[in-house]
Amino acid sequence: MPWILGGIRRRMYRCWRWFRLRIFRNKYLRAQEKWLMDRGDETRRLEYPLSEKSIVMDVGGYRGDWAGHIVDRYNPRVLIFEPVREYYQMILDRFQGNSEVHVFHFGLADRSCSEQMVLLEDGSSIYRKGANTQTIRLEDGAAFIRDEGLKQIDLVKINIEGGEYCLLEHWLEENMIHCFQSLQIQFHRISRESVSRRKAIQEKLMRTHDLTWEYPFVWENWERRES
Repeated sequence: MPWILGGIRRRMYRCWRWFRLRIFRNKYLRAQEKWLMDRGDETRRLEYPLSEKSIVMDVGGYRGDWAGHIVDRYNPRVLIFEPVREYYQMILDRFQGNSEVHVFHFGLADRSCSEQMVLLEDGSSIYRKGANTQTIRLEDGAAFIRDEGLKQIDLVKINIEGGEYCLLEHWLEENMIHCFQSLQIQFHRISRESVSRRKAIQEKLMRTHDLTWEYPFVWENWERRES
């Protein structure tokens, strides 16, 4: 029966996860476990010195949950980027009537283009394979900041399922990274180069920012050093 097979698969997955965590001491699983123990989604991801005068960018808005928590706590100006049509509409409906929340129906990248995104709920990505796809729009992340005249962005959250590499590399190359006071980043392991690519980005970030907390390939935070 399908439900029996499903139960067996879930038990096998839990056993394999436990084996990797406890026996192989997989550092990425340990980071996930520590994040859950520290209640990171309820604490670290929301605790920033923000106010109504702050500007926050949410790159990868999904359903707008994180932005909603930030709005409830601080009521800053929030710019949300969500390229998937259904989630974009969901965010629009959620913040209808709030003039401080601006929702954009595109993602940010290293260039302006159209891509095919595989739809997998919060794991939707242009770097995955699957049958359920949607054509999405991406815009040049550096050009957006210039065109909007954004000189100071108090916090940017980046969770774009592999697109973070190109976007951060682009902002670094275009000397835009200094605009961000705080960067909250989720890196994803999308290829064999993900570890080395993340390390290279971190080394460049260290020129202007300090790594204040880190759960590898879960979430990490960078704060700009004051000169």
